[in-house]
Order: sequence, then structure tokens, then C-alpha cells
Amino acid sequence: MDYATLIADQQAGLANLLDQLTERERFVLDKHYREGASMKALADQHHVNENRIRQIIRHAVKKCQVKELLLYVADGFAARTNALTEQAAQAERLYCQHLSMEGVHLYRLEAGALDLPVKVLHTLDRASVHAIRDLVILSQYEAGLCRIRMLGASLGEADHSAPAIGRTVASGV
Repeated sequence: MDYATLIADQQAGLANLLDQLTERERFVLDKHYREGASMKALADQHHVNENRIRQIIRHAVKKCQVKELLLYVADGFAARTNALTEQAAQAERLYCQHLSMEGVHLYRLEAGALDLPVKVLHTLDRASVHAIRDLVILSQYEAGLCRIRMLGASLGEADHSAPAIGRTVASGV
């Protein structure tokens, strides 16, 4: 796919994809693929060996191959965001229908409404996850929940709470 053939919305999706990379990864990819800089020249510039440059490129390309992020490029950023928003709204309507909840916006409930241990709630709060919606959006990315420090261990402790989540939300807490 040629950059010149991308519409503005797809270019925004590509920018979003590249934002997932570190500054160093973006710089190395840009210099190597756009400007044709050799790996040796890049290695000399960064004071590392060529194998490290290969490793940086391989790691960056692997990050760019995440299906969820590639859909932002293929569909366009705004189009993909709108599709996910609609999908989330539909899922919320079906869930609320299933639990006979009217007027409750499940995704806007605070994370504290879930029956989770305090340690998990504090971990989510430190990661700026305040509503169930934030948690759902973060889970859309392959490594999204893994980025929250100490969440894996905390959720392991909370596994016993999973069945209680539906009851808590259904009761309107």
C-alpha cells in the first residue's frame, strides 16, 4: 500500500499505529525505509551494533502487525472508531436487555461498581481506568491490559469475583 494512495482518514490511522512505537523505533524505521539508510549507518549513529538495529526494526514491525491497529489504517481512524463505538453501544443494549436494565449505561458505570478487590481498583485508578468503558477500550488492544503495571497479579486474585460482576451491575450498584 502506497502512502500517497491513502485517504486522510487512513493516514490518521497510520499515525495512530506509528504512535504505538517508541521514538527510537519510529526514527530507525523512517531512516531505514524512507531514506534508505543502511543498518550499519544507523548502528553507528546510535552507537549500537547492526544486530541491535535489526532487533529494533523486527520489534517495531511486529508491533505494527497487530490486527486491531492495522484495522485503523485499512478502515480509516474515524471510521474504525465509529464502528467500535457502535459495536460497544449495541453490546451494551443487548446486555442491558438481557439483564432487564433500563436507562442504565453499563459502560459508563464506575469501575468501583464491580465487585473487585481494593488492590485491583487502586491499580485501575492509577492507570486512569475509571469507568467500565475505559477498561473495554483498553482491552481492544492486544497489549492494552498488559500495560497496566501489576494488573495481571491483581486480576489473578480477582478471578473469584468474575461471576459477581454481572450481579453487581444488574443490581444497579
